Amino acid sequence: MKEKLQSVLIVAFIIVVFASSISYVFAEEGNQQYSSGYYQLNLVIEKQTSGNNTSGMYSFYVLENGMLQPSSVIKVPFGKEIKITIINFDQGTSLPLASSAENVTGVVSGTILASSSISTSNAQALTSKSGQSVSEIPAREISHTFTTDTGLNIPIYPHSTEVAYTYFNTVGNYTWGCMCQCGIYSMDASGSMVGQLVVLPP
Repeated sequence: MKEKLQSVLIVAFIIVVFASSISYVFAEEGNQQYSSGYYQLNLVIEKQTSGNNTSGMYSFYVLENGMLQPSSVIKVPFGKEIKITIINFDQGTSLPLASSAENVTGVVSGTILASSSISTSNAQALTSKSGQSVSEIPAREISHTFTTDTGLNIPIYPHSTEVAYTYFNTVGNYTWGCMCQCGIYSMDASGSMVGQLVVLPP
């Protein structure tokens, strides 16, 4: 009887350990964006392929798990460092709607890293040695901007990769948009060149 009880307890212990291991694995997979100490937000500017945009205009997308997702609602955590990587496939420039769009604002150190390479591997490894550190971009060299009404503004070079670090320290719903003249379909369509930014509570 005693041996049987010991066997049952050992089996139960193994099951608990196994279940805990499985739960840990799934928890880690669900938190991949946090695994490096910051929240990773990947944005891609690519030609829009659906909706009312039939003239080859460009749109912002969120890159998640290797797939382009709509950018109509972008969710970020409150109070956590966020690494924003923007990959821009648009080779053209577009004059900003205001001169303030030329300046980098709302980012750590007041600068962004920019590179003319648009490879995904380069985006992940972009450093001050491989990219140019900039605090502003002349209007004639701007392709788009990623601008929020929280004070964040990232001007974007054409056909480039850019990296910025920032924090969102107030929970709530805000607006993000491009401050350039991107065309009526892009500027008016949610998830194209404008959308909602949701800062989630901790």
